[in-house]
Amino acid sequence: RTWKQAARDLSLSGVEDVYLGFPIWERMPTPQMLSFIAALDLKGKRVVPFYTTLHSVAPEGLTTLTQDIRARGGTAAAPLGLRVPLYDSRSQVIEIAREGLHSRPDLWRPGRKEEAVRPDCRPHPARPEARLCRVTAGKAWAGHPRGDFQDMDESGLRLLDTAAFEIDETEVTAAEYQRCRTAGACPPPPCKDSLCLYSQGRLPQIGVSYNGAQDFCAWIGMRLPTLAEWTRAARADSLAPYPWGRDFKFGAGLGNFGPPGTTVTAEDSVPRDRSPLTAGCSFPKGRSPFGLCDMAGNAGELIDGHSLLGLKAGVVLVGGTYLDSDPSAFRVTSGFRFPKNLGMYLTGFRCAK
Repeated sequence: RTWKQAARDLSLSGVEDVYLGFPIWERMPTPQMLSFIAALDLKGKRVVPFYTTLHSVAPEGLTTLTQDIRARGGTAAAPLGLRVPLYDSRSQVIEIAREGLHSRPDLWRPGRKEEAVRPDCRPHPARPEARLCRVTAGKAWAGHPRGDFQDMDESGLRLLDTAAFEIDETEVTAAEYQRCRTAGACPPPPCKDSLCLYSQGRLPQIGVSYNGAQDFCAWIGMRLPTLAEWTRAARADSLAPYPWGRDFKFGAGLGNFGPPGTTVTAEDSVPRDRSPLTAGCSFPKGRSPFGLCDMAGNAGELIDGHSLLGLKAGVVLVGGTYLDSDPSAFRVTSGFRFPKNLGMYLTGFRCAK
């Protein structure tokens, strides 16, 4: 049969998505592929081109392909690149394809509505400045931490389960941490940078190490949240990239972010005569579905990766910081592994139980 005959015999009734693969050695659609598409009825269908990143794809080829898909009534999605090396087994290729799809939530059709949750935050009975938010049992899509100071791997999201728990509405304040130090239960923060010295009163406590954060949480009968818990508290079972939803915009009152153009390596651009931090819940529009504040921006947050992922270091810094300006830093699945004993002008935390 010819390609056109094969296309005419192919029934797409009830099909929503059509995945169209490039031959492994081709960087653009072949004449046979274009002939095949020209004979398909793609009205109302979403067409997803996929290819191997081993050989990449030519931009002009994608332009031609998109035009042909639209001409047949379809919608062309952004192409899906799969990291398929040569001579992998069928099972390995299937796993790589699955990971590729995990990296593209925009292509998912889960067949269900996102979970409807509502905030349930109340004053902590023994901590006058603190409020606890209840997070119901459920699922969360989490990224996977890699090496120290390496960004979280978002190409293989994991669906994780959590039991119900409670978590601080805001990051632990400097005033609370000072009381722990006065009681002899918490060590002084190892950070000596002037930015850490400005952490006072109702501002988040920064400069603490993982061990210091653990000590504080234990002092109040709590612990650091796991990656699964932190992720669920940030967006429930949603795939929204940010705690407040899907869109990022500077100046919209969503969080304490760095001015455009700054990075966490550009601390010299931060004024040294005042704290760059803000008091908890200064940006209520940025609340998560469960009512938590500052899950993106302000201080980065140390969380516990031991129990969930079996990591050697077991410490993850999430949430972005007041020095970040790239929106990707504030994605729920963004973060990196962090040394246990290091305290920096970026590191804060909140507790859970």
